[in-house]
Amino acid sequence: MSETAMKKMFTQFLKRGNLVPEGSSVLMAVSGGVDSVVMAHLFRRISEQFDLDLKIAHFNHNLRGAESDEDEAFVKGLAESWKLPFLSDRWDSPAETNLEAEARKARYTFLEKSRRELESDLIATAHHADDQAETILMRLVEGAGYRGLRGMPEKSGRIVRPLLHFTKQELQDYASANSLRFMVDSSNSDLKFDRNRIRKKIIPRIKDLNPSFATTVRRTVSSLNDVSALLDREVSALYSGSVSLTSDGYFQIDEGFLGETPLFLKKELIRSMAEGDDSPWRGAVWDRLDSFFQSAAVGDILDLPHRFRLLRDRGRLLLKQDQIEDIPDSIAFESSSPKALEVGGFRFSIDHSDLPPLFSDDFSSELVDCSLLDDSLNLRKWRAGDWMVPLGMDGRKKVSDILIDEQVNRFEKESQFVLTSRDEIVWLCGRRLDDRYKVTGETSSLARLNWRRMAK
Repeated sequence: MSETAMKKMFTQFLKRGNLVPEGSSVLMAVSGGVDSVVMAHLFRRISEQFDLDLKIAHFNHNLRGAESDEDEAFVKGLAESWKLPFLSDRWDSPAETNLEAEARKARYTFLEKSRRELESDLIATAHHADDQAETILMRLVEGAGYRGLRGMPEKSGRIVRPLLHFTKQELQDYASANSLRFMVDSSNSDLKFDRNRIRKKIIPRIKDLNPSFATTVRRTVSSLNDVSALLDREVSALYSGSVSLTSDGYFQIDEGFLGETPLFLKKELIRSMAEGDDSPWRGAVWDRLDSFFQSAAVGDILDLPHRFRLLRDRGRLLLKQDQIEDIPDSIAFESSSPKALEVGGFRFSIDHSDLPPLFSDDFSSELVDCSLLDDSLNLRKWRAGDWMVPLGMDGRKKVSDILIDEQVNRFEKESQFVLTSRDEIVWLCGRRLDDRYKVTGETSSLARLNWRRMAK
């Protein structure tokens, strides 16, 4: 491809779908390698035509010692020679495991921080058609499903990939034609990395069968994106008819509405709500979800990526995302003074009240005879074997049976607390008061107990 043809194709690609709108401020992620240097050069060539405000950012992964520092110095010099704003940072604590994934995460965190600092609209990365082919093969090996085989999108949020229609060879030819200097990353030959093994060992054999493999992948990705758009419409209609939000903040899916919906679409519905970023689910996740739909009993829970959990309840599915929170099993406190505690998404409080008592049908607030409480109280999670004497009953009953009778789902059971005094249950919080602690005509002092769900 000639230099003129390449510039024209680059321009058309930016215009298609308004990938980079005119007047945009673009932060270019430049590693110093041939791909990113060519991308930056092409952007400079069309910057006046598009009225672009260009800036450069470089992330030093700090994995190759002096070589990494030389890359950073080279990119800084490039930005200075082109009189473009420049930001860089280095990775001071490389991960010992899952190096590729952690490096990618650190790099994109830096780029987004730099975008905000430099007030840029978009981040441009130099992924090209050969990168796309490698990504497709990696995801095929991982069993990522058809969504994973769509590869890297041209645009994801504020990230654009304007070189996806160019092959590595075309970029190298452009660099040679324009006498562009660039750095060579020695780690690209390190076969301990999955991507490098695919690039060095597998793709050359595929190209023996199909020299235009990168172009073939590009057509396949385009077709899969068309299929994806069609499926998204189907899933959207399924979502509108079957999904609602419970008072507890869970997604609730009406299994009756799903009916004979194909299993594939059911799984896609869950993915649409639980897939938290651009990383597609691996095959093992899809296999577990498939088994869950076909054989899970009421009360069964499936753990999904990004701390999502799927529960089969009576006639419905519940989906929630667990928060990162260290919830204590029990909290001891004195009963003699007002107290407020926040635990497991709820706020517990105890206040001493004056007579006469004011009763209500609100189970989240109860009055108890304060004189019957021990000086030390305990707020804890309920346990198997717990029992109490429910208000209005003469005999005792297991807490587990009360929860079953009230059709409490397993998610709610996990966050169910009890208030105890002398190891006796005073209150199944928010549900049932123990008859032994109720207010009577003999009561001389009151305490009001409250259990309220906190706003998210």
